[in-house]
Amino acid sequence: MTAPAEATRTDPQNPAPSNGWMHPNNSPLAHWFDGTRVLCGRSIPAGTKVVNTDPHADVKKCLKCSAAVAKLHPAAPANATPGPAPTLPS
Repeated sequence: MTAPAEATRTDPQNPAPSNGWMHPNNSPLAHWFDGTRVLCGRSIPAGTKVVNTDPHADVKKCLKCSAAVAKLHPAAPANATPGPAPTLPS
């Protein structure tokens, strides 16, 4: 048997996000997918899509995933404003 002369390529033009919030099995709580697994350890059925890639999105979140994301992606304090760069004494 021989392969067809021209193999079809399946490179997507816009690949799906590799991490973000998803709802496995239509869960009411969002779970953070890091590209390989959900941080809380819940099983994920094949084909579950990431619905939001913002780590600080305003969605109803799994407590374990939310705590893990807070460690991985700490939010800047609300009152944080960029100021002048500190100078070192000479």
